[in-house]
Amino acid sequence: MVHQSLFKINVEEKKKSIEKLIAASSPTQAFFLVLILSVIIATFGILLDNVAIVIGGMVVSPLLSPILAISLGIVLADSKLIYRSSKVLLLAMAWTIGLAFLLVVFVNGKEMNNEILSRIEPNLAYFGVALASGIAAAFAVAKEEFSERMIGVAVAIALLPPLAVIGIGIAFLNWAIVAGSSILFLSNLLGILLGSLIVFSLLGFYPVKKVAEKELKEEEKVLEKEKNGNNKK
Repeated sequence: MVHQSLFKINVEEKKKSIEKLIAASSPTQAFFLVLILSVIIATFGILLDNVAIVIGGMVVSPLLSPILAISLGIVLADSKLIYRSSKVLLLAMAWTIGLAFLLVVFVNGKEMNNEILSRIEPNLAYFGVALASGIAAAFAVAKEEFSERMIGVAVAIALLPPLAVIGIGIAFLNWAIVAGSSILFLSNLLGILLGSLIVFSLLGFYPVKKVAEKELKEEEKVLEKEKNGNNKK
């Protein structure tokens, strides 16, 4: 009974989940504005060695959404969703690393601290946390009763700090920092993908594939409208 209720979700809930996830990972101006603000918060938190500020940046960051969208695209066998979400993620990663680098150069910060050191020594425990967090995140997207836990998941996954530390490592010209934080980010990324992939598969999202196709077409219209609006200015 527990298994049936936990992995049971109706068609309407699946449709809403797809719509919500595609909207949250859409590469709009709002998405990148929130990303930039989260990077500024987290990077300064790392430089100040202040874990509370870093957590604030993690909560604000929209990085989780495109990763979950990639996972959903794999389950739906939707190459367009996978490509679009991968592109959004790569852009977000580039913005995060680049902005963190510029912030370090701007404040002339060169001091090592615990917030940096804690993200350059990855191990299997981090992958385990990411795997569990990916499962929790997928449930939070798909099932209403889990959605209020999304903030806790965002904090646990810690996607933003490793990317910011990569930018910091480049600014320090310290390739050990860059390598360690890169491995940690990739470990987190793979854990989230695997965990969410398992949940989306068990929830049976594939039959509502057409909803994703429809939402992507609507997204194209919104992005085109946003682009035209900027051109007019």
